[in-house]
Amino acid sequence: YGFALVDNPEKLFIEVRGKVQIGQKYFGISFEELGDEFLEFQRGRVETGKITEGRLGTIRSQITRHILPYIGAKTKVGSITSSAFYDYAQYRRRKSEGVQEVTIRNEYTTVGALLKFAARLGHVNFPIESLDFEEIKITKGEIGRRDTFTPQEYDWLSRYGLPSWAKQEPQSSNSNMIPLKRKQFVRDFILIMANSGLRVGEARQLRWRMVGIKKYDKKFKQTLVELDLPKEIVKTRQARKFLCRGGQYFKRIREYSNWIEKDDLVFCNNDDGTPISKTEYYRLWRDLMDFCEGSGKIKDISKRNLSYYSMRHFQITARLYAQVSVFDVAQMAGTSVSHIEGHYGHVDMTKQRDNALKSYKVDEYGYVEAI
Repeated sequence: YGFALVDNPEKLFIEVRGKVQIGQKYFGISFEELGDEFLEFQRGRVETGKITEGRLGTIRSQITRHILPYIGAKTKVGSITSSAFYDYAQYRRRKSEGVQEVTIRNEYTTVGALLKFAARLGHVNFPIESLDFEEIKITKGEIGRRDTFTPQEYDWLSRYGLPSWAKQEPQSSNSNMIPLKRKQFVRDFILIMANSGLRVGEARQLRWRMVGIKKYDKKFKQTLVELDLPKEIVKTRQARKFLCRGGQYFKRIREYSNWIEKDDLVFCNNDDGTPISKTEYYRLWRDLMDFCEGSGKIKDISKRNLSYYSMRHFQITARLYAQVSVFDVAQMAGTSVSHIEGHYGHVDMTKQRDNALKSYKVDEYGYVEAI
């Protein structure tokens, strides 16, 4: 009748009962079910301010796009061993050519958190501390350079590219004949990120009460702005306040936006004040990159990982080239000194070259003078 015979049913019964008594789920749940429970748990952490909505999106993407396809969505969590994810790194390299080792290491963190969550619920049948991964060694140089724009590319983009691209948007973009000005918002979104170093999530959640535009500085020919970011919108959940360039762009937004009260979003749909969707942001970025590629002014776009985040990287790099201290750059960017040193080490090479070229002379009195 299709039943398998058991040589020693009494022994099997004792084994199963023993596992149940110590909290193990003998049949258990699938990884797909575990993923749903874990994401629901993380949703609660968003609601209590422990992680950001953006971080939740990253975790969801890692689980659905990579972790579940690797292990099998229907695989029972209780059936795996501590070495089940040992070949994960090789799987990711084969699946996504050019994937960075640091990306895989970040996904290791999510796998560990997922299985630790499962262990707490009694679904894992091995000591969680024995979870084994292929070792990944990442040197400072390999973390290194971020895909961003060169100073020459950014100069063209800010002076000519973005203004020309933004003018292509129709004046009336919906049935109510209200100018949405989404290209104008995105143009200034990009320029403000490049001058402030804001993260994408921080910029999207920026409200006018967080913005203090300063007077035009005639000496330096700059309009500074003070940004006061509450912890609720910051990835690290640490509030920060800092001065940066770009006040003129906030002034321009106030001229064309219909939403400029203190609680209104700086970047929004101009008809109803709601956030511009991620889908629309991505669509407009692709449209901008097509425009830039057609101009011939920015090379090899298809081979580079350019994104809105490239503007944050540009700002950090520009401040380092301007010989702002690593500590001050880290404070402005809301990150650690070690992160700046690890991810922007290529800037140090320029500074090392300058240091190597510095010289000195000894005057007639024996004093040493730098030249």
